[in-house]
Amino acid sequence: MTRLTDQVYVCAALLFFAFKGAVLLTNALTFPKLRPRPLPAQRPRISLLIPARDEAANLPRSLPGMLAQGANEVLVLDDASSDDTARIARDLGAVVLSGAALPDGWYGKPWACEQLGRAASGDILIFTDADVLWHPGALGAVLHELNGRQADLLTVLPAPTT
Repeated sequence: MTRLTDQVYVCAALLFFAFKGAVLLTNALTFPKLRPRPLPAQRPRISLLIPARDEAANLPRSLPGMLAQGANEVLVLDDASSDDTARIARDLGAVVLSGAALPDGWYGKPWACEQLGRAASGDILIFTDADVLWHPGALGAVLHELNGRQADLLTVLPAPTT
């Protein structure tokens, strides 16, 4: 009886890993990868929105690439930073907002994004983290993908670098 039980567990584990491997292979072959694109000639107003808390070390690397994308506005919400996040963002050319106190029932980043969304004037709101590096043509790629899919919501996962 024990040997049969062991065989069932081994078979179940092999089936599980075979299924996981098939899903991984399918994703690797079919997952879309955005390529740099110019901004569409006819486009709605774009707001690039960045919640930031203690991001003074990241902003000098990341913010210039975001500002160069061609969005109509780039807003950084300084969420009670204890470093020079607000000054650095302002010096680099972003519009800096000071975050309001966290209301009951809210968590930090969603509250920061809510405030950014309310302050934004764009027809399309693009939220990004302060440590994400935007390469030339990235905003154009996102807009082309959004339009091509006729989507109301699009999530883009940046390629991680270590």
